[in-house]
Amino acid sequence: NPVSDLRLSVDGTSGKVEGILWDQHLDETQAEVFIAYDDSEMQTFMYERDHYRGPRCVLVGASSRASGTKPLYLHDGHLTSLMPSGRTSDMILKTHESAVGSSAVESQPTQSVEQNLSLGRYADAFRAALNVQGDTKCLIRLYEAALQACDINAALRTAQLMGDSTRSATVEPLML
Repeated sequence: NPVSDLRLSVDGTSGKVEGILWDQHLDETQAEVFIAYDDSEMQTFMYERDHYRGPRCVLVGASSRASGTKPLYLHDGHLTSLMPSGRTSDMILKTHESAVGSSAVESQPTQSVEQNLSLGRYADAFRAALNVQGDTKCLIRLYEAALQACDINAALRTAQLMGDSTRSATVEPLML
């Protein structure tokens, strides 16, 4: 943080990081995602500034990097890289495969909820949870993760989706 000089350790990187690329996801209400890459692998991290334990960086997962490519641009898990030939190639990071696109949400909704949670995208996780209304365990996981990340709106909407008046009543006074 340039204002407070707060520094966070980023555990889980390989010992030889060549660069870091921030995801250009434009929703400011969601956690920020970045990749740290070396010559063979890209690790995806989530930076969450509004967690009940304080700001944190969490390793989400890893994707392989094609030999000789140079990551250029990352948007919503879609990575554009420069190939040795001078052309560009596009790929979706493994950490975003179930979180990106409506077909993934519809075909594997529970996995989509989990992947969106790991990326700190609670509103997207809630949208995916609309397809798993009968999976109470998944909805409770979303509710608890949203509370821990201080996303009170997502927690309240999830409690209402579950029909849990006790949880709704507990969270509702926290709305600003």
